[in-house]
Order: sequence, then structure tokens, then C-alpha cells
Amino acid sequence: MLHVIAYLFAGAGFLLLAGVVAVGGSRNKQSWGLAFAALLHALWAFSAVIHAVPLSAVRFLETAHVLGWVGFFGILLTQGRSPIRPLVIGVCAVLLTARTAEIAWNWQASAVLQAQISLSIDLLAVSVALALVVAVFRAAGDSDRWSLKFLCFPLAALFGYDLFLLAQSLGAGLLPGEYHQVRGVLNAMAAPLVFFAAIRRRSWQETFEMSRQAALYSAALIAIGGYLLLLGAVSMVMARLGPEGAPPLQVVFLFGAVLLLLFLLYSGGARARIKLFLSRHVYARKYDYQHEWRKFMGTLTQEGASNPLENRIIRACADLLEVPGGALWLMEGSRPRLEATWNHRPGGSVMEDFDPAEFEGPGGGLRILHGQSLAESSFLRIDAGAWCAIPLPHGNDPIGFIALSEPRAPNRLDAEDEELLLLVARQCASHLAERQAVRELEENRQFSRFNRQFAFVAHDVKNIVSQLSLMLKNFEKYADNPEFQKDMRETVAHSVERMRNLLGRLNSVRQQEDESGDQRASIEVRGLLVREAQTARREEGPDVQVSVAAGAEHASARLPRERFASVIAHLLQNACEASGPEGTVTVYLEETAREILIEIADDGPGMSLDFIRDNLFAPFRSTKRDGFGVGVYQCREFAREQGGDLDVVSSPGSGTVMRLRLPRATAAGTAEAATVDDQSEPKQASA
Repeated sequence: MLHVIAYLFAGAGFLLLAGVVAVGGSRNKQSWGLAFAALLHALWAFSAVIHAVPLSAVRFLETAHVLGWVGFFGILLTQGRSPIRPLVIGVCAVLLTARTAEIAWNWQASAVLQAQISLSIDLLAVSVALALVVAVFRAAGDSDRWSLKFLCFPLAALFGYDLFLLAQSLGAGLLPGEYHQVRGVLNAMAAPLVFFAAIRRRSWQETFEMSRQAALYSAALIAIGGYLLLLGAVSMVMARLGPEGAPPLQVVFLFGAVLLLLFLLYSGGARARIKLFLSRHVYARKYDYQHEWRKFMGTLTQEGASNPLENRIIRACADLLEVPGGALWLMEGSRPRLEATWNHRPGGSVMEDFDPAEFEGPGGGLRILHGQSLAESSFLRIDAGAWCAIPLPHGNDPIGFIALSEPRAPNRLDAEDEELLLLVARQCASHLAERQAVRELEENRQFSRFNRQFAFVAHDVKNIVSQLSLMLKNFEKYADNPEFQKDMRETVAHSVERMRNLLGRLNSVRQQEDESGDQRASIEVRGLLVREAQTARREEGPDVQVSVAAGAEHASARLPRERFASVIAHLLQNACEASGPEGTVTVYLEETAREILIEIADDGPGMSLDFIRDNLFAPFRSTKRDGFGVGVYQCREFAREQGGDLDVVSSPGSGTVMRLRLPRATAAGTAEAATVDDQSEPKQASA
């Protein structure tokens, strides 16, 4: 009794919906289609429980009420002279004709065969209806889905249950009556939701344009319906084999059917053929350009260590044509060189005889080599498996090209294909050119770092050479002097050590490490100043004195030792040269709460403010005949790298003070100084 009440309630609900839409709705084809579909649905619901209705009418309404919704959703998807309209009309006409013929035919066969044919017709109708419901919902925008969800969701649920019921009945025999009776309850639950959707129908009065993805999914659902029909037909044959042979064959058949379905669902060739069929026979243009461009950019931007740009470019172009593989060639001078492959193996890695001018079209633009044009070119000599070759234009000339293998489905490129592929190829070429520009910029940056560091190293080498030259000059005069011999040995050892450190600095640039080439260490500044002051004094050189402020005797800084020593040595050498043999150079050390101040003062001729501003810190400008002009610049750069600075106080006739400010070491760094400082301190504070 419950299912009877449910069928009656569902029929009354859909009948009321048909009347409200027909009387109070807009006079357009969408409203008339909805009213007609609701009326057929109501008549079917009443016929299911009214025994006075002939069985032939019940079977006809079983198919007709589903096709009524097929027609309504077809109206929502058709616009103007859309090629979807004749498909919908054709499907409805064929199924209604098949149902009418099945009812009117004077069957001589068994009732089981007639029931199976009837179920097959209904199964195909439900599959088409479910596909169109999905297509309409996917084609609608977010605002339209607000109202369509109350229409599409309940109807999709009803058709989904009918699909399950029909497939089970066709494959395994008729199910118990309870499964059919519950349809009344489900339709009674769906009726209020569909009625509520009709109230909101003003937001979907206009037709929707079905996307290619929706068409693909709809075609897949229809294909699944056909697949279920095939399973039912095979089951009919197997049922006649008897109880002994049927069960084993049923297991084998079920296993094979599941495997076949999985292969078909994930078959690239099947997908490519369906897409090609829909593009040629359903749509005016072959591509959904918005979707294709979004997919193309998504593939192109999926960066990863195992997914380089070259492979992404091949895949992005190959996916447009459903091609399984390809190769990327880039121009290296006048010859194309193989850069990357993806599921494709060319015959070689360099094309000696191919001329990129073969991509030039009759009008002067670029063309794609395929078909006859590819066969007439020299491209196939090195890549016989290529199906087409796409140039990568950047500016006026191609920087390379992409060779694609045979597509999954037989396809011939037309003008629309070439237009899209050349647009995509230009975008790919811009990515490749940008990547190449970044590489060149990085190489130039590395050379710039190396040249900059080499200039500093060359300057330090010049100082070492000057030191060794002076020692060699005094060798004849003091060769027998034990003190000179000791000093010579220490000087040579110190020079060798500094040369090794300089080479290490150059090597650190090559390995993209810290340019210092020297690890930071806590340095006792006073001891280093005294040692460098003694080294700076030469025969007949100026007097160099080191003065330390109270409290700065144990001042320490955490710095690269060799570079810091080189900076102090250079500043002392400049001060000695400015003072002359009769002059005096004073080194003053002071420590504050935050920094260490080192002043190197000379009593030389001094410098003008203009010279200091325009020339002193300008690299590669020197007043010395054999100078490099990077010494003072290097000193200031070192100070600024460490968080300090180098200031100059000078005027003509009053000497020069070079004031070097550096951050003092932390408490931990000061404690560490005792373990890394010089092991012995010179005996004198002046030399």
C-alpha cells in the first residue's frame, strides 16, 4: 500500500508542476519542454499503480517519460542551429520507434527474450538522460547551478537508480518486486525538489552551451549504457548453456568484462577517438580554446626536478593533438641539436642537413611540416618516426622545433590545428628564450664575480711581488746576515701562504661559495696590527708606530683572517708610500661598545675633497704607474661586507687618516680569541 500512495503522490506532484509551468510560465520552449516532461512523468507514475491502464501503455510510458526529460535537457543545451539538436531528436525518435515496434510486434519467442529487449531499450534511454543531466549541470555557471541543483540532483539520482535496476535485471534476471516498488518512494521525494527548481527557473531560461568536457563525459555515460546492453546480450546467450557450463563461463565473462571496461576507461586511443568525433560532428570549431589554453599553461608551469621545461613543452604540445610522444630540437648555431625526448626516439642527436628555412610558408610566415610537406623535407632523414614538425618562433626566426609522433587516433591537421599549434609554439619559444636569457645572465654574473675577485687577487699578488722584489734587491747586500736570512725565510713562507689563500678565494667563486675564501675567526686585533706594522717597514722606509687606547689591548673582531690582514697591509703600504722615507705612520686602535676603530694616519701630501669623492674609491683608477686601482675600493667593500665602513679624512698638505670601523666580536667570540690568536706577540710595538 505504501508504494501505491508514493506513486500517486509523485504523479500528483509532477502533474501539478506541469500545470503551473504551462499556465503561469513564460511562453518559451524551455517552459513547454519542462511542462511536457513533467506531464509524461506524472502519467507514468499513475500508470504504475492504476490497473486499468493496459500493459502496453505502461511500457510505452516507461520509455516516454525518460525521453521527455531527454528532450527538455536537450532544449537547454541547444541554441540556434546547434548540431546537438538533431542528435537529441534522433535519439528520441529511434528509441520511441524501437519501443513502439517492440510493443506492436507479434512475438513468437519466449517472454524472457521480449523482457530483455524491453529492458535494453529502457537502459539506453536512461543512459542518454543521465548523460544530458550531467552535461547541463556542467555547462551551467555558478549562478545558474544555484537553481539547477534542485532539478539536476534528484533527476540524476532517479536515473542512476533506474540504471542500476535495469542493468541488474538485464544481466542477472529480474530483481524482486520491492526494488521496483521503491521507485515510487524515490519519485515522491524528488517531486517537491523539482517543483522548487521550477520556481527558480527564471535564472535558467536561456540555453546553455555544453562544454567539450561535458560532451565527452556524456558520450562516456552513453557508451557505458551500450556496454551494459552488450553484457546483457551475452548473458542471454550464456543462460542457454545450462547449469553445468554457465557458472564457470559467467565468472570468466565477468572477469574479462571488468578488465575490458578498465582498459576502455583509461585508453588514450579511445579517448582521442571520442574527442575527435565530437569535435568534427558536434561543434562548429574543433577546440574549446579556453580549456585547451588553461590545460596547456597548467602543463607548462608544473615545475619539478624530474619534470624539466623541455619535457613539459613537448607534453603540452602533444596533449593538444592526443599524441603519445615527441622530441624537442633547439638551434645550436646553424644546426639543430636534440634537447629532450618524451616517449619518442629520433634517429640521431644532431641534424646536419636540415635547414630551418623549410618551415617558411608560401606567404613568408612559418608553417607546420606534416603530410606531404613533411615527406618532401629533409626532416625524415634523421627522424623517420615523426608525424609532424612544429617550429618554435621567437622574433622572426625559429629557435628550434618540436617533432611529434603518430597520434592515438587517425587525424589530419587543418588550418585550425596549425593556427592553434603555432600560437602555442610561440608561447613555448618565449619560455625557452627566457630560460636561455636567465642562464646567460647567471653565467655573466659568475664571470663578473670571478673578474671582480680576480682584480682583488691581482692587486694582492702585486703587493706580494713588491715585497719579494725588495727582499731580492737587498739579497746581495745582506745575504750573509743571519737576521736577514731569517727574515727572508719568514717572508717567503708568508708569501707562499698568502698565494695559496688567494687561489682559494678564486676557487670559492668557481664553486659559488662565499667570496672571502676564508673562514671567520676571532682575531686579536692589536697583535695583527703590530705584526703588519713590522712587515710594512722597509729599508729606508718611514717609522711605523702602533698606539692603543686604554681598554683596547684585548680588542677582538670575528673576521676572515687573511682578508683582514690584506686590508691592513694595503692601508699601511699606501700610508708608507705617501709619507716617504722620512715620514711617520701612526696606527691607532680604539674599542667602543659596538665597534672597533682603526686609524692609519700618515704625514704625506694629503688629498683633495674632489679626488676623494671622484677617484679614490672608483675601481680601476690609479695614480700609480703599475697599479690596478682596486686597493682602496677593496678595503671599503670588505669593511661594508662585515657591517662596518671605511672613511677618509684628508686635505692637501695635512696628511691623510684612513678610519676603518669594524664590528667587535661577541662575548663568545672574545673568549674564543685566546685559542685562535697568534701564538707569540712581537716584542716591540713599533718598527
